[in-house]
Amino acid sequence: MSRLNYSYFYELGTSAEDEGAVAHFSFFTEINRPLPGLGELEAIILVLLFLLSTAANAVLIFHLCRHKGFRTVTNFFVCNLALADLLFTSVGPFLAVGRIMETWVLGGALCRLLPYIEMVCGFVMVWTMAAISIDRYKYVMMNKFPTRQIPKSLTIVISVAIWLILLLIFTPIAIFFQMKDVKHGDTVVKICTLVWPQFPNFRISLMFTMIVLVIGFLIPFGIICINYSRIFRKYWNSRQNVDRIPSESDGYLTGRTTLQREKRSRQRLRRIIKTWLLLVGLFLLMWSPIFVVFMVIQYYGSKDIYVVPSYALVLALIVAYINACINPVIYGFMNVRIRKSLKSVFKSFKGFHGHSTRNFSHETSSERKMCSLRVSVTSSS
Repeated sequence: MSRLNYSYFYELGTSAEDEGAVAHFSFFTEINRPLPGLGELEAIILVLLFLLSTAANAVLIFHLCRHKGFRTVTNFFVCNLALADLLFTSVGPFLAVGRIMETWVLGGALCRLLPYIEMVCGFVMVWTMAAISIDRYKYVMMNKFPTRQIPKSLTIVISVAIWLILLLIFTPIAIFFQMKDVKHGDTVVKICTLVWPQFPNFRISLMFTMIVLVIGFLIPFGIICINYSRIFRKYWNSRQNVDRIPSESDGYLTGRTTLQREKRSRQRLRRIIKTWLLLVGLFLLMWSPIFVVFMVIQYYGSKDIYVVPSYALVLALIVAYINACINPVIYGFMNVRIRKSLKSVFKSFKGFHGHSTRNFSHETSSERKMCSLRVSVTSSS
């Protein structure tokens, strides 16, 4: 066991000298931190990101579901993504407790449930992004193939299927995460750790990690890259078409109308590419750390090499939480219709608040005048 950190422990009653002894990684707790106050800082950041994500995603979901005009295929997927963001960051306050305490105090049920929620919701986000890329590609191609658009009923089926399949795939996480009593010096502490069944010459952890990498990461991002490359080709071809349209000829009006239509189409494609590539780029940037850390933990654990501290996993989670906070902001401010609608709601709320304040001031002034009148009448009598 590495002396560089206190994130690995041998089960109570075993030691490094025992044959077949395996050290367990403490995912959510850590003892004797290298920097004082680091646990409290992690806890504060986790809670703040939870609050930001809850506020932003809840507002987005409520707004899209409330207005019938926003119930489009894309926005159904956006709601699904926002729901996954919301549930993903809901684990933050519980992790904050684990970072402050040096022992796991939340019980066995939450030890199984919390990592299960994190894994499922994280990959729901990935596959929802893949579904959005398919929808965007079909939307761009709708002028040529209108019948190929995704119907709304199928959108709901796809979203539910994503949740059910991933809930099933990550069932081993809920089964094999468990509490363990470990010895630290003269004391016994509890940790929440992932304990895979042991078989000779076979590592379940490596097999599971490879399945997760392929099904949960490589395939959906392959779908995303293919669809956006097709959208880019469509955008590039539209630019060439605009350049070839005649502006001064016998068919000037027809050419001008076509030019305007092609320019609008190009602007629409540009907005689509800008929005979704930004989202995918941020997702890749902010989710790469947690994939790398998790794979390193599983790989090194299979080789009995223990060098990754638990705060590396928590920092990677914090980066992923930031992505969950950014997603609704990008959707809200880069979608023109949603932005205008939200502005009108805020203006209405502000106007209502101002009107209520004015009414209250007017009523208070009237009450003061009536009180003064009663006092003057009483004095004269």
